[in-house]
Formats: sequence, C-alpha cells, structure tokens
Amino acid sequence: ALTWEASAANEAAGPVACVACDGGYLRRFAPLFLAVLNRFAAPRQAVHLHIVDPADDAAALMAELAGMAPKLRLGWSREPSPEGLTDDGRRTYYTFARFVRLNEIAARYPGAPLLVADIDACVLADPAAFVAPLTDQRPLALQYFPENLARIYDGVGGGLVVLRQEPAVMALFERVRRFLLSWTATRRIHYFLDQMALTAGVDDALRRPDALEILRLGAEGRVYCCGAGRFAQILDEKNRPGFAAAAERLIAELRGDDAGTGSAAAEARILAALGVTG
Repeated sequence: ALTWEASAANEAAGPVACVACDGGYLRRFAPLFLAVLNRFAAPRQAVHLHIVDPADDAAALMAELAGMAPKLRLGWSREPSPEGLTDDGRRTYYTFARFVRLNEIAARYPGAPLLVADIDACVLADPAAFVAPLTDQRPLALQYFPENLARIYDGVGGGLVVLRQEPAVMALFERVRRFLLSWTATRRIHYFLDQMALTAGVDDALRRPDALEILRLGAEGRVYCCGAGRFAQILDEKNRPGFAAAAERLIAELRGDDAGTGSAAAEARILAALGVTG
C-alpha cells in the first residue's frame, strides 16, 4: 500500500515533476537529478518522489535532499514492493512503479500538469517549458517510436512523459496500471514490461473513437525536446568507472551556480561532465 509522507504544495498551479525509484537509486541518483533540476527550474518548483522499498533513513535523506535544492519543494511517498517477486522482478517493478501509482500521485496534485521522468536522467529546462506545447487537442507528450521494428515492446519510451490531467490521458494510464498489475500477479516479469505496457496503452488509446492526439517528442542526439524543454537520460554512462565521482563534482559545482533558468552552455557543461554524448 502507498503511504503519503509529504506533498509538495502546488501553490502556483505549475507542473509537478514526478519520479519513482527504490531506496538504492534514491541515494545514488536523486542528488544529481535534483541538483540539475534546481539549476534550471523557476523558484518553488514542485517535485514528487515515490520510493519503493525505502531504507530506514529515507526521511532523513529526503530532508537532506530538500536542503540541497532550495528552489524545489519536495513531496514524497513510499510503498513496499509486492511479495513473491524474484530479484529481477523486484528491480523491474521499480522501473514502472511511477506508472502503477501515476493516477494516485496525480490526484494528490489536482489539475497540475505532470512531468514524469526517470530518476537517472537530467531535466535541462524549467518544467513549465515542457508543458507549454500541450493543448486541449494534444494533452500528452511521449517518446514515441511507431516506426520501430521492435515497437510491440519498444514503441513508447518511459523515460519522459509530459501530460495534462485530462480524462482521456488519465484513463490511458489507468489501463496501463491494470496491465502492469495483472502481469505482475500472473506472469514472469521482464525488464521491458514498462515499455510494453505503455505501447499497449497508447495503441489502445489511439484506436478509440475519442482518440487523443499525442505530441511526439523530438530529439537532438541524446537530448529529447518538448517545446523549449530539454531532457537527457543517463544510460550506460552510469556504469562507467569514475561516473559517481564525476557526478559528485558536478553536484558541488551546481550548488554555486545560481545563474537562473536556461543556458545552452550550462546544459553542455552538465552533459559533458556526465559523459552523455552522441
């Protein structure tokens, strides 16, 4: 069962950045994710972290993270992973918990647009920039690859989802949630299940008579673009020797960087420091 620890008051009715992870990834990647977001976000940006299988010191760590990112207002929730999972199944549950809990988290922030992201990633712009291109006709933006030959399980990427809380969008993610929980309860879990569920959910939504339109995210190399919003996932880089030390140095540099939102130079410096190229 999900337990609410704190909500990030959404006083400005702006977007809420949402991530989910396990206790290990919280300690490993949340400082970097929040430091980069703190660099680009406008003051009082709301962020919600959902933690599966948190460590005993999660509350203390969250307080420490809040102190490291003064522009951000942090909310968080927790849950144990389902019983009976193998180690691989449990790790996979961590990857899609944000979609299992998306509607519940959305309800905690009524009406707020959501930017739902991997925690091992960098949000390189103010979250409001990602939401600006959404419209009544296109209330959902995705990493969408309909031409992918492996699209049955890789036609939608789950690294970044930007949405307005429209009924058709929330219904899509309710179907994704049911798909994930049904599969978790009755079948072996595979690492690509989150992407497969998203592909199935989007396909279903597009077939309906009241089909919503999807804004397909553009890409410039490794950077995904949504209007003026820019986002990069950290892939194999995180497994390279020296990555953790490079991330720590970058976090320390960003603490003294109060140049405000934007800056292509800041983006380039961050990606270079992490080895995200191509």
